[in-house]
Amino acid sequence: MNLTTLDPLARALLEHVATGDRVLQVGIGAGYLKGVLLRESRLAYYCGVESPFDVTEAFIAEHRPTLALLIDVLDRIEDPQLALHSIAAVAADEALFVLSVKAPGLRDLRHLCARAGLSIHHQQSVPSVGLLLIASPGRAAPRRLLSGLDGAEQPG
Repeated sequence: MNLTTLDPLARALLEHVATGDRVLQVGIGAGYLKGVLLRESRLAYYCGVESPFDVTEAFIAEHRPTLALLIDVLDRIEDPQLALHSIAAVAADEALFVLSVKAPGLRDLRHLCARAGLSIHHQQSVPSVGLLLIASPGRAAPRRLLSGLDGAEQPG
C-alpha cells in the first residue's frame, strides 16, 4: 500500500484500521472513504449508512462493528448528542470510534464524547479536515491501541 498518494484524511484514517475490522461508517456521502477502505485495507466487513439514526441496537448486534467512523457528520445533524449516544450505548467496549470535527468544534466534540460515555484516547490534527479523535466506550484504551494496532495496515 502506498499511503503517499492518498489525501491526509485517508492516510490518517488508515492508521487506525486493523486487518479484519468490521467497519461501520456513518455519513458516507459520496463514498470516497468507503472506496479507500475497501481498496487499501483488509476488512472483514464494511457497512455504510447516511444517518446516525439508522443505527439501532439491533443493527449493531447484527453488524458487530469493531471500528465506527463518524467523519464530519456530527456537526451536520440536528441532535449530535443523541446520535453519538445511541451508537456508543450499544457498541462493544473494544470498539474504536474515529470522529472528525473542524478545529473550532473540538471543545464541543469532547463534551459530546464525555456525555455519550466515550473515552478519548488520541487526537490528531489533519490538514484541510480539522481534528480526528480516537475514542472507545470503555474507560481503558482498547487493546489494539495499546499494542500499536497489531495486525493493522502499516504505512508503506
